[in-house]
Amino acid sequence: MNKAPRQLESVLALPDSEEFVRRALGALEDYTKALELAPPDWPYRKQVEEALRITRKEKAGGR
Repeated sequence: MNKAPRQLESVLALPDSEEFVRRALGALEDYTKALELAPPDWPYRKQVEEALRITRKEKAGGR
């Protein structure tokens, strides 16, 4: 089982801190790259896309 969506959720649950920012940015890069490389029928594509969309929305909102 692929743990990618759960790992991203755990990073997003971290409190605001320098460590949070570092890990969140790294996770965003990793999952963005995973989407680029994954086949269209990758079973976790929708979950990862949704997590990235929420993260980008929160980032744009100043969170």
